[in-house]
Amino acid sequence: WEAPVHTVGLPTAFFLSKYEMTQGQWARLSRGGRPSLHNKDADVSRFLADGKTLDDAERTRVGLVFTDVHPVERISWNDCAELFEFDALMLPTEAQWEYACRAGGDTLWSTGNEVATLEGYANFADDAAASIRDTKPNSSWIPHGDGFAAHARVDALKPNAWGFHNMHGNVWEWCRDGFLSYRHPVEGED
Repeated sequence: WEAPVHTVGLPTAFFLSKYEMTQGQWARLSRGGRPSLHNKDADVSRFLADGKTLDDAERTRVGLVFTDVHPVERISWNDCAELFEFDALMLPTEAQWEYACRAGGDTLWSTGNEVATLEGYANFADDAAASIRDTKPNSSWIPHGDGFAAHARVDALKPNAWGFHNMHGNVWEWCRDGFLSYRHPVEGED
């Protein structure tokens, strides 16, 4: 949680994709690069309990087969910056991302203040993820199953009020600027 709550201005308008960048988009922009380890033939043992195996149908059912409409992951901030500079794109700032995520609201999540409001909007490590691991779901976080043991397609869950998908969960997003503690001034005095 970021504290204290504060006002941030956005001096200019900006564009933001309604979906996370997909595997297919990354492959086209990077001229064929495929950073994901989650293709049909990838070793997914790190997702599984020791000794557990999955056939192709089970991998598809739990979300361990990724396609061109799944979010790109396993890329660094530098990978993004380099590729985006070449293609005249840029990552959003943290303020732009949060503005889009909140969709005009002032609640903890774009869906409300209660974790239960995220159901159908967010893909988290929950009962579905725990079903293929030798772990128990973290009942203090999301005690339900969204049906995805790993990453969901970018269009699989409902968008927020402004039409942006996966603003909570699925994969982590990079922002153009770094995270700074709001408790200390960047410049000047307290």
